[in-house]
Amino acid sequence: MSIDNQFEPLLSGEVLSVDESTQLLIGNRTFRVDELVEAIRMQFEGLEGWTQDKNGWFSEKGISAEVLRFTAKGWQKGTVRISLEFVPEETETQKSQPLNTSETSKKQEELPIVGMMG
Repeated sequence: MSIDNQFEPLLSGEVLSVDESTQLLIGNRTFRVDELVEAIRMQFEGLEGWTQDKNGWFSEKGISAEVLRFTAKGWQKGTVRISLEFVPEETETQKSQPLNTSETSKKQEELPIVGMMG
């Protein structure tokens, strides 16, 4: 399976940490996904011709669009939005050992519950 098929969308509150040399629009190496999306939106908002409707690109709702996909037989109507995607690196142990879901679930149940930040 190619790496392109393994990417998964990140949720807005999830946290990224990037190398200092690859920082983009955010002054910190560690930030939430929604902070980067907002910084990108703010860059566009300052451009001439920006409208409130164009903010939809960066919302959970997205904007109406049509797409001509490689796997389709014509244009397909739908919704599009800008998001970040992530694919984890596999360690040697992950590659060689099948995931034991009951063992993983038991370990997760043993973890302490930490209060949410507000």
